[in-house]
Amino acid sequence: TIDKFSLSSDANATDVGDVVSSTLGAAGHSSATDGYSTTGQQSPTTYSDMIQKYPFASDGNATDIGYDMATARRFVSGTHSETHGYVAGGSTASTHPSGDNTIEKFAFTNDANGTDVGDLTVAKVGRAGQNSTTDGYASGGVDAPGSSFVNVIDKYSFTSDGNSTDVGDITGGPSGRYGGAGSSSTTHGYTAGGMNPPYSNIIDKFPFAADGNATDVGDIIATKRYGAGQTSTTHAYMSGGGSPYVDTIQKWSTSSDENASDIANLTVARDFGAPAQY
Repeated sequence: TIDKFSLSSDANATDVGDVVSSTLGAAGHSSATDGYSTTGQQSPTTYSDMIQKYPFASDGNATDIGYDMATARRFVSGTHSETHGYVAGGSTASTHPSGDNTIEKFAFTNDANGTDVGDLTVAKVGRAGQNSTTDGYASGGVDAPGSSFVNVIDKYSFTSDGNSTDVGDITGGPSGRYGGAGSSSTTHGYTAGGMNPPYSNIIDKFPFAADGNATDVGDIIATKRYGAGQTSTTHAYMSGGGSPYVDTIQKWSTSSDENASDIANLTVARDFGAPAQY
């Protein structure tokens, strides 16, 4: 299912289409005109390299654009610049159960395969993705199936291909956490929920203007992991999450620190969704 909910008024989501292939732990990206879902797990032993695209201007199903990411993988973090979508981390069939450190990108302006453009500082799964206008971020992470947590905030440039740098730490204890929902304002990156373990309700934020650690600025309404993160011009959102799975859509202000509030519901309870916003 592709769910859509309004960023201008609190209301339940509506089912507006379907993806080509059901996937778990895919990355979500947003161009000015389309949403994307890339990679993900299609079955316990099958990882996807597919790039799927669906339009924002009209409701409809996603299409397989006919080009693929360089590596099939799952449990990845997704970010986007104005011109490209980025897929970072996760695990591949060859690295499972450990994580992968590859950063790949694909173009929005013309359909084409993804390319390997750099490496993260740590090879982990379950990292949250955030983006400023100039850089992508991957925060937290873990080795599958649940050991060697990290609190690392990695940053990689959108303007030139290259490896990431460790620019700070997220909260959640010295061991960090994974499975958080990533969202971004114009000035800060947010990581909501996750596991360290146990499940976490933390909302923390870190600045884009200067490298530094995240600070705990609020709580989501319940301890959850692997929700999807979206952002409007005024609020950050976390939709869904587990476990157990929920259909909750919650939001919090990006202009003042506060706890999240429950504002609406998805059409189906789920976690590991691939987020996008228009």
